[in-house]
Amino acid sequence: MLMRLTERLRKNLKDLFIPKQHLYLDEIEEPEKELEKYWVPEDRQLRYMRKKEDKYDVSVIIPVYNTEKYLDECLKSVLNQNMSGTMQIIVIDDGSTDKSPDILNRYESYPFPVGGMELKVVHKENGGLSSARNAGLELAEGRYVFFLDSDDILTSDCIRKCVVAAKANEADFVQVQYARKIRDKLKKMDSIKTGTYMEYSDMCQIPGFATMKLFRRELFDHIDFPEDYWFEDTIVHLNVFPKCKKGVVISETGYIYRQNDSGITQTRDGHARSLETVQVVLKLMLRENCPAGYMDEILCHFGKLSYDRIKYLPEQAIKAAFLLMCKIVETIDQKPSDNYADFYEAFLKLDYGMWKWYCTKKY
Repeated sequence: MLMRLTERLRKNLKDLFIPKQHLYLDEIEEPEKELEKYWVPEDRQLRYMRKKEDKYDVSVIIPVYNTEKYLDECLKSVLNQNMSGTMQIIVIDDGSTDKSPDILNRYESYPFPVGGMELKVVHKENGGLSSARNAGLELAEGRYVFFLDSDDILTSDCIRKCVVAAKANEADFVQVQYARKIRDKLKKMDSIKTGTYMEYSDMCQIPGFATMKLFRRELFDHIDFPEDYWFEDTIVHLNVFPKCKKGVVISETGYIYRQNDSGITQTRDGHARSLETVQVVLKLMLRENCPAGYMDEILCHFGKLSYDRIKYLPEQAIKAAFLLMCKIVETIDQKPSDNYADFYEAFLKLDYGMWKWYCTKKY
């Protein structure tokens, strides 16, 4: 009885405090065109990786753009890995304008401390992080791939422990723990629950960064990072994890992340490109063969995560983004779990006020 009264009270309070703003959305007939007033991502043709034979145990892909200050430390952390197998190191200079190209040219003749390593440097015109990662994937010939940002570093046992865990568990990917480097001090981040992940919905509890993970290379056959989009790592939860049958999280702190004050996370507030948090989903989402829990992941993405990215934009842009979210949700032939049932209703009813309430109060 008490539980029923509590639930009724919750719904009544929600009706009182959530402004009913869906009636004010009528003025936006075509949300995609409305968003084009603010930002239009360039629709580049993706290049799909061709299947290759495995010549190495691991391919480490390192995109570089104007990171001369950190590049030496990053590359040495890879070259000094305690590896017993073979490793291909692919460094993609994405049109750097600082001294990064000169540093990379010196590393091409680097005396490898361990046999079985090969370093390849590619200089290309600037195309963004996704473009650089895709260029690396085209060259990758390792059984596994590991993405490393050029201002970050690896601990000495990171790759070896990932490979051991991947082979022992026949895993599609292995996630390591990570720490944040602030000046010369390390701050360990919240631990990711260790263990084996078999269900898609469970895998989506793992951070969706492309870095910090060892992937089976075949996962990226017919998958590319979306070029000229912010939030390119959305591909991990929406496209890569649906192909995985098993993931493993190990206890090793293997990845040291350095906050970049000029990166997207620090500079996106109020930027029109923040709308790509919705547009990238439109480009990447699965239209068929969606795993159980896919709707939950879409709704999770369209909750607090996306709202925090676009909340400083003009109200009209936020409304148009919400309407596009609604259209996307309607196209997925799947119901959410009970945890997202109420939030799902906000999209079905085009209830802008309810969506904002949930984004700021619950999800």
